[in-house]
Amino acid sequence: MVQLGKRVTLTLVVGVFLWCLTIQPPPCRAATVWSDNFNDGILDGWTVDTGEFSADDDTMRGNIGMSSRGYHSSNVATGTWSFDVYCGYLGIGVQFISVEIGGPLIEYYSYDITISGRMEQIYFFRHWNFVPTRLGNYTPPTILGWHHFDITRDAVGQFYVWINGTLAMQFIDTTYDSSNYFVIQAELDTAIDNIVISNTIDIPPPTTPDGIPPGIPLELVILPMAVIVVAVVLVLAVYLHRKTGNKH
Repeated sequence: MVQLGKRVTLTLVVGVFLWCLTIQPPPCRAATVWSDNFNDGILDGWTVDTGEFSADDDTMRGNIGMSSRGYHSSNVATGTWSFDVYCGYLGIGVQFISVEIGGPLIEYYSYDITISGRMEQIYFFRHWNFVPTRLGNYTPPTILGWHHFDITRDAVGQFYVWINGTLAMQFIDTTYDSSNYFVIQAELDTAIDNIVISNTIDIPPPTTPDGIPPGIPLELVILPMAVIVVAVVLVLAVYLHRKTGNKH
């Protein structure tokens, strides 16, 4: 009976552990794929195909009074994107997942954060075949100046967007499952800095009062619980059967 009691306890512990992993996995250790803080004053690894950028002030900054575009190879489509952006009146766009480099100043297939100084808004777009679809937007207290972004995306397409430490947007989109480039489209008086891109979820998702990350499909909550209940019932049934049998 002692051995069976240990088995029941072990089964319950393992079941609860697996359920916790399924519902809210712990944040992984950062696995940086690439980064750039421009402190060397050069743009190694970047291709500028429109306009002009410099890193003279240890940031990647647009230099002329027209749109400039530069891009860096980047194959991360799930993970964490962190960067700082300086927004001037004309705004700046960051295609942090970009499948294809299209004609000048046109991103055909990408996910895009756009900061508009004129509209005083921060937008999240999906670009598909010349058609931008707005997936979210956020109004910061102040639009002009520096903003820090942390974006996470998991394997089921769940996005969380933190802006200056505030959870500003969250949604699911599965249009793209690959990336080839990280793209900057900047106007005069805009810049980007402190880019860090990893292929792990480095920021834990927000939780509801029940401890469940918002946006998780209900079946992912119910199914593990059902498996645990069935396992416990079976173990108890075996225990009671053996206990009853020992009386005869």
